[in-house]
Amino acid sequence: MNKNQLETLQELAHIGLWEFDLTTKTLSWSSEIYNIFEMDKNSFIPTYENFFNKIHTDDREKVNEAYFNSIKEQKDYSIIHRLQMLDGRIKWVKEACSTLFDESGNPLISRGTVQDITELSLAKIEAQNEHNKLKAILENIPDLLWIKDVNGVYISCNKRFEDFFGAKEKDIINKTDYDFVDKKLADFFKEHDIEAMNSKKPLSNFEEIPFANDGHKEYLQTIKSKVIDSNGNIIGVLGIGRDLTELRDKEIQLIEQQEELQSIYNTTKDGLAIVDMETNFVKVNKAYCEITGLSEEELLKTSCLALSDPQDRERVSAIMNEFMQKGVIDNFEKVCIIKNKRINVTLSASLMPDKKHILLSMKDITKNKLFEEQSKLAAMGEMIGNIAHQWRQPL
Repeated sequence: MNKNQLETLQELAHIGLWEFDLTTKTLSWSSEIYNIFEMDKNSFIPTYENFFNKIHTDDREKVNEAYFNSIKEQKDYSIIHRLQMLDGRIKWVKEACSTLFDESGNPLISRGTVQDITELSLAKIEAQNEHNKLKAILENIPDLLWIKDVNGVYISCNKRFEDFFGAKEKDIINKTDYDFVDKKLADFFKEHDIEAMNSKKPLSNFEEIPFANDGHKEYLQTIKSKVIDSNGNIIGVLGIGRDLTELRDKEIQLIEQQEELQSIYNTTKDGLAIVDMETNFVKVNKAYCEITGLSEEELLKTSCLALSDPQDRERVSAIMNEFMQKGVIDNFEKVCIIKNKRINVTLSASLMPDKKHILLSMKDITKNKLFEEQSKLAAMGEMIGNIAHQWRQPL
């Protein structure tokens, strides 16, 4: 191979050759090293000092130590460091060196290579930065996250999952669930892992699990999905656990409140009903049926307005129009005529949150009205008696 062919190969591989004669302190470079350092071979004199000044200031000490330690220990060395270009750009190079010694161990000549690995290094830096960003996201999300291989061996996990097992990721990787939880729970995890890897879609289940770091329990929704490589082969399972404890507790609280309200709704002596905006009955309680003497089925086929005394409907309609403007009205009296039976009631109404229905509260005041009428008649009779008595008295 002639010199031109060698230089062509060096240029294609971005590798330059150098030789440093330690007896004469002369340094020689191949053409490709000048290209890598972006220096004019006709004006730049390659000396160790000039080479050293081209190295990034933060890397100079380690490069210097690597070279002189290799001479001291009579060993080859390889190092990656940066070059500082005149325009401020940074290049990455890989340097390797071997030194020839005489019989007395004195260094004679150092020979080495310099390879431009800037593209590869920048790609690695970018990939590492992306990895760091992803890792930071995974470490800070509130969900548990983990990956296992097809045998259930952990490959990776995040900080929240570390809390679950009470161990660091480095101590979790290459282990299985059986190393951290009891057999019953580990069997449960394994069964769902297998189901997820055999499923065409992610699978979800709910479980309450204890955390080893402090003993607290969380109600989790766990979603598992198989992990497939670029060739379509199943290589493991990805798991995500979301804490639904607070949501579950609020749901339980809401159910308890609903049961409490339903109990009140069913046992109160007041008639309660939900009607639409045309006063058609949608839902009624037992007391409403007892007051009206109609069954729930019968009430759901009619309306509150239809039960009103025909002679009283105009006044009731006016009150309902007022209600539509205010959204609430309290204790207005009306008369219902049901199966030829006259019932006096008081009604309160309030618009429900959906703005499409009205809650009615009704009290039967028929007996009160009868008592009032009887009291009026008794008072009137007493008054007439007193007048008649006075007439019979002589003047």
